[in-house]
Amino acid sequence: PNCENKAHAWHRVFFKRQHNCERLMETFAEKFVTIIDENFLCEEEIQEVLDSIALLEPEYSAPLYAEYPEKCRMLPRGCYTKKYAPEQYRREVKRCRNSMLEHFGWLYAKMIPEINKYYGKPCKFLPTLNPPGFHVLHGPISNRDQLEGYGVGADGGYRFHKDYFSWMEELEGFEIESWVVVLQVPKFPTGLIFRDDSRFNYKAGMFARWQGNISHSISDVVCEEGEARITL
Repeated sequence: PNCENKAHAWHRVFFKRQHNCERLMETFAEKFVTIIDENFLCEEEIQEVLDSIALLEPEYSAPLYAEYPEKCRMLPRGCYTKKYAPEQYRREVKRCRNSMLEHFGWLYAKMIPEINKYYGKPCKFLPTLNPPGFHVLHGPISNRDQLEGYGVGADGGYRFHKDYFSWMEELEGFEIESWVVVLQVPKFPTGLIFRDDSRFNYKAGMFARWQGNISHSISDVVCEEGEARITL
């Protein structure tokens, strides 16, 4: 009986240690994502940003994906691939920069102190680049939609990638860290997914950053009619 009790005791210790080891192993989402402020923007501030996006979207936004020109928009146009030449991007900076600063300057001014605090040094926006813009996905969107490069396609596969803009002279030699202010999310959870299948779900009003050189994908994008997924 004593031997049996000792065996049971060691059995319990083994599983306790195993459990503690499992808890010590961080997921990619825990390791590479930092929530700067879960309630960075209040509801009134979020609505002010959304109203400005709606005002500027008709003139300054561009399709994020040609297959879904109305559902998926970016404001203003970004420079994500070499197909979109830096010269075109610079023309876009001249066209949009002043309007972006006019409508969202207060938001950028609120972001900068938090970014300064995180890095422990003063940070600024480069005058040759547009200030941070927005991705706007309008519902209805389901996982059956083939949003190539953005979230889940019809085959259910994620589009894993790293964030880099090596073809932009202004960013040459720099390591990209990605920041997000979440403005609107649908009822269905959405955010990021990493290679280890860990997820980071967005919450409206949140300010967060992640390590851009870690392979990741937009997670599920499911928006019903009248819903949207809008991020800075």
